[in-house]
Amino acid sequence: MVEYILGNYLVGSGKLTDEQLEVVVEQLDKIRVKLGLIAVAEGMMTLAQAEEVNRLQSVMDKRFGDIAVEKGYLTDEQVGHLLSMQGNPYLQFVQAVTESNYMTMAEVEDALSAYQVANNFSDEDIAAIKSGDVDKIAAVFVNSD
Repeated sequence: MVEYILGNYLVGSGKLTDEQLEVVVEQLDKIRVKLGLIAVAEGMMTLAQAEEVNRLQSVMDKRFGDIAVEKGYLTDEQVGHLLSMQGNPYLQFVQAVTESNYMTMAEVEDALSAYQVANNFSDEDIAAIKSGDVDKIAAVFVNSD
């Protein structure tokens, strides 16, 4: 559902084409979100730190989380939280868009902020949309009165 809500906004605002959105949606079932992307999206690591860990991971036989903990960027508890978020639909969408080189993560976040302002959504509304939980999303778009 996130892919259609945000995806249609991105198409309508000229950030993506219909064809690009179709490619992104087709990729979603195949994506397991990278921990670095989640850590940056959650504000637990900087992009530079995530890139450093990715570089180290390419020369070491260690997992991203293990290296990030060794470097002091994350705690074991934070890694556990990040692992629990790997199936998050919003993050899957962001990863599909960025891996397709259609937009950067910063551009997606900027577009989401613009979407929030354009629709007068609260931070809680955006969190509900990002959650992928249909009940929470429906509550954002349906007047509860």
